[in-house]
Amino acid sequence: MHLFISTKNDKKIAIPLIFLKKLEGVFKPMSKL
Repeated sequence: MHLFISTKNDKKIAIPLIFLKKLEGVFKPMSKL
């Protein structure tokens, strides 16, 4: 995973990506119901 390169720009991008992955993990099971 190339998300954790420690430049300021990459951290601004990486944090929302992690957040979106977590949201995806929540909503995918819900959509199967």
